[in-house]
This record gives sequence, structure tokens and C-alpha cells, in this order.
Amino acid sequence: MSADLSFLIGGVRTDVRFVGRIAPLDGDGLAVFDAATRRLFGAGFPPARAVTLPVGERSKRWRSVEAVLARAAELGLGRDATMLGVGGGVVCDLAAFAASVYMRGCALALAPTTLLAMVDASLGGKTGIDFHGMKNL
Repeated sequence: MSADLSFLIGGVRTDVRFVGRIAPLDGDGLAVFDAATRRLFGAGFPPARAVTLPVGERSKRWRSVEAVLARAAELGLGRDATMLGVGGGVVCDLAAFAASVYMRGCALALAPTTLLAMVDASLGGKTGIDFHGMKNL
């Protein structure tokens, strides 16, 4: 599976191509996707080992964090588990937040799929959800 994206940066068109697929996590882990990234990159992940959120900012809320934490608890993941966020800023922010609070913190891996998410992830990732109408509260 491949995906092509085009960005206009400083008036210059930049094409990005994702080829292949992201391999499932070894051992204990949970992947967080949105519907678009799940379709593009999630074929190798068993449904039980993934949480798929709706695309967009509306997913960056407490209810989505609860879904991720509930799935991790259902799987019996320990503190040595890894959460993998595959997607843009919303998915990466939310996966990082969930990983930071699951059992007082578990490992996090990010596979950013947008330019801004790549920049954020290159700086160690950031965490946050929208709460009470405030972004990244």
C-alpha cells in the first residue's frame, strides 16, 4: 500500500510518498490510528491491538483517551507496553497523552504522517487534548 501527499511550502510543491506498511508492534503494544491512517497503514495490525478514531480535531478529546486506555486495560497491557501513534497531530498528541497517563507512563512510539506532526515528533512529541472548549488544555 502506498499513499501520496502533496504540500505547498513557501510556494514550492513538495510531494511525499509513503510506501509499504508499518509493522505491528512486537510483544505488548497498542496502535492508535485515525480512520484514514488505519486504512493506509494498518493492515498488519489485528483489530484488538488497535484503536481507530474518527479523522479530525473532534477526536482530540477525553472520550478518545478513555477508548485508548480502556483497550490497553482490556488487553492487560503492563507498564512495559508501547503505544504507537500513527497519524497527524491529533493522533500523535492523543496517543502521547494516553501513554503518559497509562499506569503512570508507558513507552511511546510515533509514526507521524503530516509535516507538522513530523516536526512536533522530532522534538520529542507533545501531548494534549482539547477540553472544555480549549485547545490542548
